[in-house]
Amino acid sequence: MNRILILLVVLFSTLGFAQIDNIRSGEHLHYRIHYGVLNAGTATLTTKQINYKGSPHLYVKGIGRSTGAVRAFFKVDDLYESYINTQTGLPSYYVRNVKEGGYSQHLHANFNHANQTLILTDKKNPANGSKTINTREGHSRYAIGFLLPEKPWGQRFEGR
Repeated sequence: MNRILILLVVLFSTLGFAQIDNIRSGEHLHYRIHYGVLNAGTATLTTKQINYKGSPHLYVKGIGRSTGAVRAFFKVDDLYESYINTQTGLPSYYVRNVKEGGYSQHLHANFNHANQTLILTDKKNPANGSKTINTREGHSRYAIGFLLPEKPWGQRFEGR
């Protein structure tokens, strides 16, 4: 029992030392992805400080590509872009342009945190138009760009 109590005290005492702004301008991460012995692809993440609509933002760009023998059978060309307000830590704009095998998707999201909404636009199928989605406070932080667009277009935001 004492060991558990000591462990909990140590874990909670380190919370005060967590990084708040752990992403900086000028970062460049490059990964080689392997599937067994095959060189399957690459993933690159870059950051840059910019001004977006008059406010300082961190532009984060992620690129994923299949390479080598894997590309001959399954072509992947993915692009993710986020514009994150450096003063609030909240995203202002997001792009997801995915081409994986026969599947493709091209979405843009404009965030309005004052109204707790985002406007999601399907650029691949303009006939779908734009949809305004209500969000909760903090709900649109980073993960929304990756998690919500995974569902089919009509099912993304039902029940919210």
